[in-house]
Amino acid sequence: PLDSELELDEMVTFETCKVTQPLTLPVLIEAKSMLVIAAEPAPIRPFGKTSRARERRIAAAEVIHGKREDRSKQAVLRVLAAAGKITRHLPLVVLRTDKKSLYPPLAATVFGEQRLEHQRSSSKLPRTAANPIFRINVTAAIARDLTGRLRRRSWLASKKACFLHRQLGVFMAWRNFVRRRVNKDPRSAAMALGWIDRRLTTEQL
Repeated sequence: PLDSELELDEMVTFETCKVTQPLTLPVLIEAKSMLVIAAEPAPIRPFGKTSRARERRIAAAEVIHGKREDRSKQAVLRVLAAAGKITRHLPLVVLRTDKKSLYPPLAATVFGEQRLEHQRSSSKLPRTAANPIFRINVTAAIARDLTGRLRRRSWLASKKACFLHRQLGVFMAWRNFVRRRVNKDPRSAAMALGWIDRRLTTEQL
């Protein structure tokens, strides 16, 4: 719809090993309906507090797998491009993100500077309902709660990012077409956008 608004943020997870094989997970939603448009995991370099033991683990992993690449830029671009395909008709694209420097040039590339209204806010703001990117934060929390592979402390973590990507496809379909948009709203996200006229059952999905 013409009054659609987008929100983008990146989650951090991992494949096989939290220390040596972290992943970024950019997620993009239509904010009013909370429909998940796209999400894609991609490798990033190890980060966090260093210690000798941690450095030894990273060095040992690099001997086996090589130096880990950072592919976050490509993943964010592909996620934004998914929205670009369904917003071509919009005279104005409203996008809310945090202040990561990567986002403005990629968003301008996908949507065009003339019709892009990019609203940026600090990632350090409290994650309350007053936060400008509150709905993408809620979506990330729902994804971690319902997708075991994304839980911060879990033995369910994906061994490879490609399997997390497949699981996210299942989560997105269920989140968009079966689950209530929010607990007090009987509509699904797809219903709120006017894409379908009823919530699907799990069997129909």
